[in-house]
Amino acid sequence: MSERWLQVLGAGPWQLPVIRCAQSLGLRVLAVDRDPGRPGFELADRHALCDLMDAEGQTRLAREHRVQGVLQPTSDIGVAAAAAAAEDLGLSGPGRRAASLACDKGALFEAAHAVGLAERRSQRLQAGTGLPTWSGPCVVKPVDNQGGRGVSQVLRPQDLRAALQRAAANSRSGRLLVDEWLMGDEYILDGLVQRGQVHALGLARKRRDPDNPTVAVGIDYLVGAEREALLARMLPPLQALIEHANWGSSLLHAELIDAPQGLQLIDLAARGGGAMIMSHALPALLAADIGELAVRLALGEPLQVPHTPRQAVCIEFLRCPPGRIEAFEGLEALREQPGIVAAHQAATPGQMVGIALDKDARPGWLICTGTDLATARDRAERARRSLRVRLQGVGQSLALV
Repeated sequence: MSERWLQVLGAGPWQLPVIRCAQSLGLRVLAVDRDPGRPGFELADRHALCDLMDAEGQTRLAREHRVQGVLQPTSDIGVAAAAAAAEDLGLSGPGRRAASLACDKGALFEAAHAVGLAERRSQRLQAGTGLPTWSGPCVVKPVDNQGGRGVSQVLRPQDLRAALQRAAANSRSGRLLVDEWLMGDEYILDGLVQRGQVHALGLARKRRDPDNPTVAVGIDYLVGAEREALLARMLPPLQALIEHANWGSSLLHAELIDAPQGLQLIDLAARGGGAMIMSHALPALLAADIGELAVRLALGEPLQVPHTPRQAVCIEFLRCPPGRIEAFEGLEALREQPGIVAAHQAATPGQMVGIALDKDARPGWLICTGTDLATARDRAERARRSLRVRLQGVGQSLALV
């Protein structure tokens, strides 16, 4: 039997589990990144240097290495190039149109509005061209970035210009979106699309950070009747959007708010969730290897999609006093405790911590399980209280916020 190759876009730490998974399934892996020092290059069977946003370059590599699948598992960067390469070679993927919607929040808003998932005030602006034509509490964001970078909540008119400038500084194109601020519970739906059909894997309610409500301080995965009732409301309009976008096959990460005007789509990505959602949280929730699902999906193979949670899971993001971090104390001990799936420090030594301005600024997190959500939350809270943080220039370790 001839060798089968999977092209993985990105060779950083978050791509390592997928590379290992593909190899465990008997595949050879071509890892592609523009940085020659990425750890995935040593693990993969072959590697190549190419910008993850270079669609022509990624397509050329896919042809040269005769790959059977192209996968960008956890980052929006590279989604469009991976989709283009897969489409040009006739391989499984979301398709160019779907990928373009997933990477452009302005275009996504229009598509969501067409299926009733964006019934709110919103306006696209080019940086430096003026202010929105309407006023009121809003969120300002770049249309072409991820992880909450450049996103600001604006409650006072005098803060709007600074928010627009911050969004513009985080946009490659200078295109911005001003969205009405919505009240209501916020949810994350992680799943996949297989040949145009949406499948839900995990549904979680977000707990907003009191210091910056555009990011979450906690993510609670729902189980039982509440999960099923919400999915019954969310899946039909999401399916309509997928059909509207002519979406093929990919992982799916959606963020929605259950607002007074109805369900509102905030974001939609053709990839798995970050913060170890794909590698740790969903596998713990479903007792399934999500990396294997992603690999088989990229190869166009039939899937056995798990739909029933086996236990409760929560993610607790760590919050620190302001300063430059050295390290958390106590993470290693937590990793040995039952029910703690992950205890992770994301911040590098010397990085400023305090109020998280975006999702990537959160310094670490815990992923905990339990027989029910209350048990998982209690375990996470007890674990959080056991931790201390060392800050540069501070003589003693400090309690977390």
